[in-house]
Amino acid sequence: MRSRFGSKTGRRALGCALFALSTLIGSAGGAEAAQIPWLNTEPISVSVKNQSLSDILHMLAVDNHVPIVLSESVRGSVTGTFLQRPDALFDALTKSYGLSWYYDGHLLYVTAQTENLTRMLPVSAERFPQLRALMQRLGIDGTRLPLHWLAPENAVQVSGPPRYVEHMQELAQLVDGDTVRANAPIEVRVFRLRHAWAKDIDGGADQPPLPGVATLLRQLVGGQPDPALLEAKGRARPNRGSLPLPPVGGAGRAAGHGGLAGEMRDSGDSGDTADLVAALRSNTASPARQGGDVSIEADPRTNAVIVRGPRDKIALCEKLIADLDTPSDLVEIEATIIDVDADQADQFGISARVANLGHFDAGIGQPLLPSATDAAANGLQQLANAGAIPGAGGLLGVPGAMISSIVLGSERRFFSAALNAFVRNGNARVVAKPRVLTLDNTEALLQNQQNFFIRVAGAYDSSVHSVTAGLVMRVTPQISEQDGSARIRLLINIEDGTLSNERVDQIPVVTRKSVNTQAVIRQGDSVLVGGYIVEETLRDRQQVPVLGDLPVIGALFRQKADRSRRAERMFLITPRVVARSGS
Repeated sequence: MRSRFGSKTGRRALGCALFALSTLIGSAGGAEAAQIPWLNTEPISVSVKNQSLSDILHMLAVDNHVPIVLSESVRGSVTGTFLQRPDALFDALTKSYGLSWYYDGHLLYVTAQTENLTRMLPVSAERFPQLRALMQRLGIDGTRLPLHWLAPENAVQVSGPPRYVEHMQELAQLVDGDTVRANAPIEVRVFRLRHAWAKDIDGGADQPPLPGVATLLRQLVGGQPDPALLEAKGRARPNRGSLPLPPVGGAGRAAGHGGLAGEMRDSGDSGDTADLVAALRSNTASPARQGGDVSIEADPRTNAVIVRGPRDKIALCEKLIADLDTPSDLVEIEATIIDVDADQADQFGISARVANLGHFDAGIGQPLLPSATDAAANGLQQLANAGAIPGAGGLLGVPGAMISSIVLGSERRFFSAALNAFVRNGNARVVAKPRVLTLDNTEALLQNQQNFFIRVAGAYDSSVHSVTAGLVMRVTPQISEQDGSARIRLLINIEDGTLSNERVDQIPVVTRKSVNTQAVIRQGDSVLVGGYIVEETLRDRQQVPVLGDLPVIGALFRQKADRSRRAERMFLITPRVVARSGS
């Protein structure tokens, strides 16, 4: 990195910013620390190539004698030539890379915007003018970072970098003696969990982490989701429209931002859970270092939650932990993936929706080819009329309809018999039959994918991008009791990607098909999802033994032929309750 600075002016003395009083109606205005005391006011020339962003920010601060603290989340590289004043260059870099900064008069803190926090600080109306006066003496003023006064709640809402929020908490605790319980007894308790996880569980490369009990308690105390979880959710796959599952018990069912208390209240969990949450949030800011707050940490080694705080708050946490640390049912998910010859689909007859089996089913996905749908519907209608599928006298066969799903109960044995016959005749094949165990209301992931990497040339360098194709199946079971028997609600998401023969810029085109559906079935029943067509090219080779392997003349005794194969893909998903939580 090369830098050339213009002529330096004399060091400026840092003056306190004027504090502008705003009305108590609505908002109290924003807040920001004293401006950064940049020594160089002349434009500087900076030329960099693939230089670390943190190094450039550190250079700007050191050259102006400003101590700087950079978060580990400040990442990226910079390439270009700049001719700007230090303050303008600093603002441009922080805005371009999504950074937040706060200068407390001594240190400059730079963090990613995903680390920003929002806190409600209890400050009485009598003490609020003292808080504003203290901010004025410290030079905290402006409109960059929001500070809102909520008169009915006797509270101040602050949002910004962690150091700014922490600084405002310290000021609020100084002016309002009710928020500091210096004389309150402080305890440390360790709660070992038997059924739930204390720490967050990694959900995989494209999945957000599953929050553990410690994170859930932290959200309840502070009223805000954990920034790390928000950042991970931003990187995860987008929501595919699946319905949210109501919590049944267990840490894996709790939702995030501000919704846990309401869901517990609606779902009829422990009667006083909502009151416990309200009591925990009362007079409690974020987990901080002061004695009046609650600090919560997870110990992965012992699967325990460590809570530090006042005795009454720890007692409330103990009750909440007992509600979250509940056993879950164990469910086995069996998925049978079947390919049926598209020309024989009308005889197999499983590509339409059965209406009067007495179960609920719904599905969305990509449309079928009209000819395939009509043939499949006619074939299934013939099987139903002939009595091959008991209870399927009423049939909905809609030409050009969406991908279909059928709930199979006692009819599964007839389906299995038909499938075995088609497999023996070579008109169908079972591609895979994976099984996996999962907990009630916890997603099970089955995938079979292949990755290849594409090199993309840029202006200065080349980068490698990953392309994934294959099958990904996500199944989330939820068990409920109805009329004395178990009902299993399934949320099913299937993504099937294949590499086609078409190419764009010498890169194969990936064809993706997706199904997103749900069903409520009895124990032992199955859900059959199918309807979309898959195509693949098969290469056959025939040769005369021994002679076909000879060099040169062997080509006369062997034959190669490529043929395309069209099949209708189906998924038979069968959940089974292996162990109940009470057993």
